[in-house]
Formats: sequence, C-alpha cells, structure tokens
Amino acid sequence: MKSHGFRRSFVVAFVGLVACVGQSLAAPTSTVSWAMTGTDEGDYPNVVRVLDSQVDATGRAVYADVFQSSDYGERTGWAAANLSDGTLRAYAAASGNSGPGTVNQYSVARFGDTFSTVDDIGAGYSWTASDSGVFTFAVTGADEILGSASASAWLRLYVFSPNALDDTGALPGSPLQWFSWGLTETTTRDLDPRTWASVSIETLASGDVVTAAVNTGPGFSWMLELTLAIGIASGDPSAAATLDFAHTIAASYAGPDGTRTISGSGVFPGTDLADSGSGNAVPEPVSLALLGIGLMCLCVVRRRPVL
Repeated sequence: MKSHGFRRSFVVAFVGLVACVGQSLAAPTSTVSWAMTGTDEGDYPNVVRVLDSQVDATGRAVYADVFQSSDYGERTGWAAANLSDGTLRAYAAASGNSGPGTVNQYSVARFGDTFSTVDDIGAGYSWTASDSGVFTFAVTGADEILGSASASAWLRLYVFSPNALDDTGALPGSPLQWFSWGLTETTTRDLDPRTWASVSIETLASGDVVTAAVNTGPGFSWMLELTLAIGIASGDPSAAATLDFAHTIAASYAGPDGTRTISGSGVFPGTDLADSGSGNAVPEPVSLALLGIGLMCLCVVRRRPVL
C-alpha cells in the first residue's frame, strides 16, 4: 500500500507536467487536437523521459504512442484525439520497478474548438442569463486493473474566452469554467486550475453519461481532456496497473433551443462551419486589431485636405 503522501505528490507533479508541456512558441488558433504519451524513470535530476506528442491545429485526428523496457520494468501507452467524431481514447500500463527511483506512465488525449451561437436563420443570437449550452459525455468500454501502483484517470472540460486556444495544444491559461470527473474508483479529487485547490469530484464508470452546462455567453473556446497516469515507487517489482480507455469517451454539444452552433473547425458533431460571407464566425483578436488599424487609416485619409 503506497502512502497518501506519495499519491498526492504524484498527482501534483503530473498535473504540473501536463499543464506546462507545449506552452512555448504558441500561436492563437480556434481549434486544435493534441495527443501525448510518455514515461519517466528515476528521480530528479537523473530522470530519463521517453515522450511522443502529436498536434494538429485544424482539429484533425492525431495519435501518439510510446513503449519503454528497462531495469525499471515495462511501460506502454498511447493516446488518440479525433475532433471530427468527438472521441478521445487512451491507454496506459506499467509493471514492476526494480530501479532506485520512481516510475511514471502517462497518456493524455485532448481536443478543443471555438463556438459561436446564431439563431436558426444564421443571425446573431442574444444570449440571456438563463441560457446555457450543454456538453454531453459518454464513457464506454473503460477498464482498470489496479495493483499496488498509484493509478488515476480524469476527464476534464475547460471553457475559455473565444479563440483562446493555441496551436501547441497546451492549456492557454486559467479557464472561465472548469469541470472534472474521476474515471477510476480511486480518482476522487483533482486540482482546480483556477485556484490550484484540491477539490472533490464525481467518479464515473463505464456506461455513465454526464453533462456540463456552459453559461459564458454566445461565443467561447473549450478543451476536453482525457488523462491517464500511473506511478510506481522505487523498489516495488511486483507493482502493476493498467488503465484501458481504448474504446471511447464520446462528446457532443447542444446550444440553447432555437439556435445553431458555428464552430471554428466546422467538423465537431452537430456544428456548422461559418460561410465566408456570413460574418458568423467568432473574430480572431488579430483580425480585430487589423480592422481597427484599417478604420483609423481610413479616417486619416478622409481628413486630409484635397490639394
């Protein structure tokens, strides 16, 4: 039985790693798919890391996998994100640790999009305080085989301001809304990224369906993330765990009654891509800045006297 201190340290360190990966050289985007899996062995500063990460800024399907066998034991993992059918999949397994340091195996699948809300004829929609859009998530075919290793799995939804995503797939900062569910019996807490406080969360099982109401207004960006993490302390050759979410986490979205949802990707189930002339897409911050500069230049030109 591992100590609670090791479990807490493992969770905090892993959440920090996932939050930081990919944050350099970021550029704004309205949609993204990201898959990452990796394994660490040894203690700082002598950590050996094997990592595979794939990202696509258009939201197309991505896949990453890794395998490592050493004196620390065997670890394997893979992750897949497909925005076009709204599915996340991941797998992580680790067995044995005869080495002098800790072993971690992690797999993360994540995708995101930017939504705007219009009425049924494509005109702007006046979002009221009582309006909300609802995400629905279905967990199917999940399986866990837990030995003496520390193993956790989460499903997380982050809601941001419009076009807040970046093309690295990293989380773009503190969300406006955040939802989290545990996907194993022992995953009952998570760190709220808005406060970094540990909070209790609902635990889901295979076959469960859960919803999340988004009330940030007619335009917003969001990211959905499936995270699997296994940790084995040093000197525990019999420890093992498998987290199998190779089947499906399926996501869908429905806006307020009588509305249509325009997505930056145009491929997320139940959403439409804005027509080039419709003006329904959520404008990029850079586009707004260029528009403002253009209007200022126009005013200057119009004020110049005619010679």
